[in-house]
Amino acid sequence: MVLSHTSNNNKECSCSPETLYENHSAVMYGICLKLSGSEKTANEIFQQAFGEINAKFLMGEMGDKQDSIQLCVIKHTYRVAINYLKITDVKAALKRIFHPVQMTY
Repeated sequence: MVLSHTSNNNKECSCSPETLYENHSAVMYGICLKLSGSEKTANEIFQQAFGEINAKFLMGEMGDKQDSIQLCVIKHTYRVAINYLKITDVKAALKRIFHPVQMTY
């Protein structure tokens, strides 16, 4: 399924998952890597963010101009990354509390 959005200059912008990936994945991954500092975590965040953004495209919930689409993608990627890192940080803290490191003497 391909959704079309009209940009400021009235040219149609194809917003298929492939086009979304081609146009925005590098920026999205860069945000994920910058915030997480880990390739493994960045990949997990990217997959979650891309899946959510792709679903928004398919449901027609993204902006109707190319500039606003890019801005929406960036903002959503930041939001997903920050929430992901908050949740994983809380999980890590709980692990440290309930599974303290055993000291060897």
